[in-house]
Parts: sequence; C-alpha cells; structure tokens
Amino acid sequence: MTFKDIFTKSFLKTTKHPRITLCLLFGLTIIAFFFCQKLHIDTSVTALIMKDNPDYLFFKQWQNQFGTDEFIIAAFESKNGIFQPSVLKIIKKATEQIEALPYVRRVISLSNTVDVRTEGEDLVVEPLYTEVPQGLYALKKIRKEALENPLFVKNLISPDGKATAIFIELEDLPRKDKYRQETIEGVKKVFTHLGLKKIFLTGKTVRDCALALYMQKDLKTFLPISLSLIILILYLIFRSFWGILSPLAVILSSLIWTVAGLYLIGGSMNNVTTVLPPVIIALSISDAVHLLSEYLQELPLKPAPAALQNTISQLISPCFLTSTTTMAGFASLYVSKIPAIRELGLSATLGIGIAFLLTFILLPNILVLRPFPSRYRQTLHLNSHPFMDRFLLKLTKFNVAHPGMILGASSVIMIMSFWAIFHLKVETNLINFFKREAPIYRATLFVEKHISGTQILEISLKGEKRDLFKDPAILGRVEALQTYLRHIPKVDRTISLVDFLKKTNQAFHNNNPLYYRLPQSKPLISQYLLLYDESDLKSFVNSEYNWATVQVRLSEHSSSKTKKIIGQIRSYLKRKFPDLKARITGNPVLEADIIDTMVNSQVSSLGLAMVIIFGMMFLLFRSLSVGLISIVPNVFPIFVNFGIMGLWGIPLSTATSMISAIAIGIVVDDTIHFLHTFGYCLSQTSGDYQKALFETIKIKGEAIVFTSVILALGFGVLIFSNFVPTKHFGYLTTLIMFTALIGDLLILPALLITFKPRFANEGRKG
Repeated sequence: MTFKDIFTKSFLKTTKHPRITLCLLFGLTIIAFFFCQKLHIDTSVTALIMKDNPDYLFFKQWQNQFGTDEFIIAAFESKNGIFQPSVLKIIKKATEQIEALPYVRRVISLSNTVDVRTEGEDLVVEPLYTEVPQGLYALKKIRKEALENPLFVKNLISPDGKATAIFIELEDLPRKDKYRQETIEGVKKVFTHLGLKKIFLTGKTVRDCALALYMQKDLKTFLPISLSLIILILYLIFRSFWGILSPLAVILSSLIWTVAGLYLIGGSMNNVTTVLPPVIIALSISDAVHLLSEYLQELPLKPAPAALQNTISQLISPCFLTSTTTMAGFASLYVSKIPAIRELGLSATLGIGIAFLLTFILLPNILVLRPFPSRYRQTLHLNSHPFMDRFLLKLTKFNVAHPGMILGASSVIMIMSFWAIFHLKVETNLINFFKREAPIYRATLFVEKHISGTQILEISLKGEKRDLFKDPAILGRVEALQTYLRHIPKVDRTISLVDFLKKTNQAFHNNNPLYYRLPQSKPLISQYLLLYDESDLKSFVNSEYNWATVQVRLSEHSSSKTKKIIGQIRSYLKRKFPDLKARITGNPVLEADIIDTMVNSQVSSLGLAMVIIFGMMFLLFRSLSVGLISIVPNVFPIFVNFGIMGLWGIPLSTATSMISAIAIGIVVDDTIHFLHTFGYCLSQTSGDYQKALFETIKIKGEAIVFTSVILALGFGVLIFSNFVPTKHFGYLTTLIMFTALIGDLLILPALLITFKPRFANEGRKG
C-alpha cells in the first residue's frame, strides 16, 4: 500500500462518523482557545536575545547592583522658562505624587536631586529647592545655580532653562506589560491633575509599553481585515454560503490551534510573532481552496461520496508536499539564535501541519454533512471564470512564442537585483518601528532635542581592591574616559562619581568655577563622600567603592551605528583600563548584539531552507533536470525581494530578515502543483511539451492565480500595522507572492519549453 493510499484511507475513515469527528474537533478548538487567552505580550529586547548571551547575563548582574533598565522620562517645556513659581510647584508636586505610585522605585527631578553648594560660610548638601521660591531675586538665584550645575544641565534641564525632565525608575517585576501600563497611566494622571496638558513621555518602559499596545491594535486590525478579504475572495471563487463557511472553519480552527501551540511551547506575542496570525490565515486557506475547487470539478461527473474520495486521492500527495516544503521554510528559522524568530518558526511549522490535517479532516466531514446543493453542481467549479480563462490562454501562447524573451528579461532583473543587494543595510532601530506621528516618536525627539539622548549605555568598571574609586589616579582615568566619550558623535551626556566629586570640590571652594575639578587627595575625597547618603550615589558606585559605572546618554537609535560607538569605547577601555574589569552594558548593547545574530541567522535559515526544499524537489520528481529548473522560478522572487530592499533602503531587521526563508517555503508550493500536473499532462500528450503546457495551465492556472492572490492579500494586511518593519514585511511578502506568480506562469513555462527536461514519473492531475 502506497503512502497516498494510507493517507487517503485514513482521512476517509473520519468521514464515516462526521458528527462525532466534528464534535471532537470543536471540543479541541475550545480547549485551544482557552490557551490562547493565556498568551502574554513581550516587547522587551530580551525577547530577541538568547538567555545564555554573555552580554545579557552580565547586564543582569549589573542591574542587581545598580538598578533596573525600566525607566520613564517625563519632559515638558515652558516658553517663559521653568524657573517660575507655578512651574517649580508642578515639578515638586509631580515628583512627590509619582514617588507614591505603586511600582515606582525612585524619582529624580530638580526638586529632589542633591545639590552641593556654598551659602555664606556653610556647605549645603540638599535639593535645589525644598520650598518654591517666590521673589524675583530668589528665582534668579535658583536659575543661576541650576544652569551652572553640570549634574543638572542636559540631564534634568535644557541648557536654555526652558525644558525639564523627570526621570522615573520602576521596580523590575513580573507581568511587565501590566505594571508598565499602570505606571504610565498614573504618571499621565498626575500631570493632568496638575493642569499640565502637554507632557512628553519616553524612555525604555514607555517604548516597550507602546510596542505592546500597538501589537494589540495590530492583532485587532489584522484579524477582521484578513477574514473580510478571505470571505470576499471565497465568495468570488465559489459563490456559495458553504463555499465560504467550510474553508473559513479550517482557517479559524488552524489559527486558534496555532496560537495555542505558541503558548504551549513557551512563546509570547512579540515584535516577531505578531505576524503569525495573518501568516496562518493566508497559508491555511491554500489547501482548502485546492481541495474545494477540485471537489467542485469532480462533483458534476460523480456522486458526492465518489467525488470526495477521488478529490482526496488526487490532492493528498501534492498538498502534503506543498505543506511539507512550507513547513521546511518556517522550520529553518529554528536555527536562528534569536528566541522570537525561533518561536515563530516552531509555531508556524506546527500551524501549517495543523492546517493540512484540518483541511483533509474538517473540510471533508463538513462536505459529507452539507454537500453542495444539486443546483450548484453544474455551475460551481473552478473553470467558471471566462475572463481568467482567456487571460491564461493568451499568456500561454505568449510563453510558447517568446520563451527566449522571457528568460532574457528575467535574467536582467536578477542581475540588477544582485547588484542592488550590495546596498542592503542590516540594522534594528526600535524608535523607527513607530510612525513619525506616534506619541513615543515625537516625545523621544523632543527630549533628545532639548535635553539629551534617551538611549542609555552603562560602562562598568570593577576592581578587586576596596575603596578603589576613592583613589585620585583611578578617578582621573574615569574623568579622561568621560572626556573621550564627549567627543564621540551622538554621545550627549555622561555622568559618573567624578561629576559629584568635582561639583563638591567647587562648592567647598565657595563655588569658584576654577575648582570644578577632582580633588587630588584620597582623604579629601573620602571626606566629600561622607556628605552624601548612600542612596544619592548608589546608581554610580557600590558601597565598597570597588565597582563604579559611567552612564552614557545617546541620541543614536540605529543598532549598526550604536555598534560602531560601542566598538570605539571598547577599544579605549582595552587600552586605558587593562587592570580593571571594564565592560559596556545596557539595552543598546543587547540591541547591537542582535545584528550579528540576525545576519548569521538569515544566511543559515535561508541556506537550510533551500537545501531541504530543493532536495525534496529532486526526490519528488526523481529528475536532475526538473529539479534544477524548479529552482529558478523560486529563487527569482528572493533576488527581487533583496534587490528592492537595497534600492528602497529597507533594512534587514528583526522583521524583514525572516522573509526569504519563509517565502521560499511558500512560493515553491505552486511550482510543485504546476510540475506535478505538467508531468501528468506530458504523459497524456505523448511528450508534446506545448500541448502539455496548455493543458497544465487549463487545469492548474486559475488555482495558482487564486492562491497567489489570497496569499498576497493575506500578507498585504500587514501594511495596516502600526509598526514600520511589519509594514515592510507586508509590502515585501506581498511583492514576493506576485513575483513568484510571474515565476510560475512565465519563467517556469519558458524554461520547460526551452530545455524540455525529462520527467522520471508521469505525475498526477492534482
């Protein structure tokens, strides 16, 4: 008994008790839906980083000592300047009220940050103001002190004194999506109650929360649009209620089971897996359309049970192979070291397998219970679209008459695409994930324009000796490091223990600017440090003074450019701090790490997918010449994809890096159906390649066009995304579906007519 016979009999057995089978499938779908509800959203960069990544592990150690990376920057401006009673009052009250919010660890603002200064003969260590000054002289004095304090300027206030920022650090707790949103809403309410209408909120926490909210919006957008398009297309193809409902049942069940599978493998809905629902919707309909179309062609000629049996028998082999190749394309993503991409690869592979099984179990059982009414049987079959028939006939005649022209033009396009590939950029820019009108985008630009960068690098310096960072020589090297950093483009601000000591030294010498320098005596440094509470300095040095950190604020969001900055700093640290454990950490480092991982993953995934898929093609057709010819129309859309990305300046990002490995598994499906049928037609026409081509286009042409359009529209839904990379993913995958259609209906026929490959098997009609 052959593989085809085993599968056919197995699927037909389920139709003997259709009600029991459908009830069982419905029950399993309800259980799967329960798991879908438990899937959480993860927008952090750690979703893209392997948990055994050395930089990730070190960052966790650093966080345990110096604080979390969960922070909010709340900024606003006053045209008349912030040093007026009403504005200073807002800053003070906002600081106090935000500190009282449940998940806030600490708040840093003008009203509570320690300021060291001399007042008369006294050295004062206290906030810039505890009571809001009222008189003109007091306001001018406080303005002068703030703008002359390097710890405030470009950190908490703008150099012109017209904008201010409040830095809010959050506790690092589980269920981040929940407490992040609650805290952000709490901060907004504080400022609203204080009468401040325009507030700019940015920082990692706000960015990640915005990503989560936009993901939820995307999912709410994708599903209804995808389903509406699918319903419309199914109606245009089948023009029947059951022609819509039965494939729709397969699609929705496949989607629910796939999302449940994502949860069960420990995955999450993140920046990468958010494309999963529209992908599964698009892919799950393909086999359903082929099965229903073939069934409706058989139905006028045979009784319904025989038509169904014959349909399953003819389609089981090509549908199994197309599902397997698509699964191979997604499965190749599992070699990626990026967790989110691996989650997508594994869950989508599972989903396609589920869609195949449901197509041949759920759909036949529906057809057994609710066969198409007899009045539809003579009119409802695929070859009922005269316009499409005429178009495909003319296209086939063109193929036969001008194969050389087709192959020449496609060769030129591939050469041009290959040239454009060298202009392809590789980077992830999280702020550019958002549209320019998005609040987080505008807030980030505001803070970086008026105050300083919102990307924070941390330079960790650690030694073995206690009180190491009370040594003037060591601190002098840290000061030299900060001087070096200030000359790097996009480095807006650096802060370390050195800045506190220099400001204290200046205050100790009656605020004389000439003494804004490091003291050269270790006892004096120790004396200065006694002026501060441990909480004042805990973000910059540990209690044993042998581990310090330099905070670097960047206004650079491109991971590729950030990587170059990190490389510069690492080179400096290696030269100047060979005796210390000097290391750069922070989210920008993790984002930069993604670049190398992403490029290597792209090459590995695409290479593995092509080896597996084309290996399967060779085995399927048992012909070297047919296998080689099958490669060309499927490589063509991949070349065009990368070429357009290079020409349009679309970067290879966490979203777009997956396209080729996914696409190669999808676009090969129609090639398999085409060649499978062509082999059959060739045997029926006594080896006449032209006649076989006309017959193949007649049998499979419309199905190939319809499935390609369905896939293009399914992926095209992604252009409605709130995220720029996801929009790019939608544009590019839609383009690939259409270029793949060109490959199958133009390039593949031209190759067959020109080279006349020998088919080892006769093939089948399906």
